[in-house]
Amino acid sequence: MYRINLYPEYGHSRKAARSRTASTAILFTLLGVEVLMVGALLLSDSLLRERADALRAELPHLEERLAKETQDQPELRWALDMLEVRAVRIDWSTKLNCLAEHIGESLMLQELDGRGDSKRERPSLTISGHYRQKNTNLSSVSGYLDRLRGDPRISDDFPSISLGNIRSDGKGEFDLLCAPGGEPE
Repeated sequence: MYRINLYPEYGHSRKAARSRTASTAILFTLLGVEVLMVGALLLSDSLLRERADALRAELPHLEERLAKETQDQPELRWALDMLEVRAVRIDWSTKLNCLAEHIGESLMLQELDGRGDSKRERPSLTISGHYRQKNTNLSSVSGYLDRLRGDPRISDDFPSISLGNIRSDGKGEFDLLCAPGGEPE
């Protein structure tokens, strides 16, 4: 038996209707997944807010407890004070080690004047030196200056390292000035 389709547009419209139904089902499925994801995010957001509020409410109690325990242990207060002092002090041994490592064979250090931070003056380091040989030029001093500027052991505390006095009386003496920022006073 042969089947003759006298209305071909009917078949096309059924195919289009099935296609629309399938795409509508997929879209509603995706929409459902999105709604579930948004719901999960809102739920987790509210749970996180509740936890954060609980931690914020507990914070003053913990601070009070910490202050009480710190007062009860004077050795702990002393150790915390020492750590605070160490955080602001300058470690001169690493600075001196750095100076010794970077000095060239053509230069010799003559005097070091390091000053810590006080109420009246900023920390500073003045390096005085001279040439070992008379035929040495200023490029060896500028090379030493560049090496010091590139070393974090010096530049962390003294980012401003500049060439100070150069005495050209035949001795080849020079000064380098190190300051926390700008020229030393």
